[in-house]
Amino acid sequence: MIKLLRYIVTTDEINTATGEIKLFLLKNPSTSKHLFVEKILISSQDAGQKTFKIYRNPTITTNGTALTINKVRATQSASIATAFLSPTISANGTLLFGGNFGEGSPLQLLDIPFVVEPSEDILITTQSTSDRIFLTIVWIEE
Repeated sequence: MIKLLRYIVTTDEINTATGEIKLFLLKNPSTSKHLFVEKILISSQDAGQKTFKIYRNPTITTNGTALTINKVRATQSASIATAFLSPTISANGTLLFGGNFGEGSPLQLLDIPFVVEPSEDILITTQSTSDRIFLTIVWIEE
């Protein structure tokens, strides 16, 4: 039987500036395990159109502020992944997904499952005028 380990990370409210903001970095440092991103939840408290992008393998200058990764079950092992807020990135990497959200919508749920291969990193950016955003990501580790 395969044992699935599910994890969740969420940010506190993030005050963003104008332009494309490097919001979130998810790193898979393992050389053998995969991360299966199930859901991304993003919410904005401010009206207006926003752009949301996911990139694979950005060029990382600094990781940013470490975020706590929560286990869905208290008895499961800690995640192999690491997550960071506001990384410094010199090149965004390969664009995987882009779309718009907002217009005063309090919540946007993106069901865009994808795999973060061993030794890969994922960057999430947002672009809008100044905003207040929350971001939550749920994944499974194999």
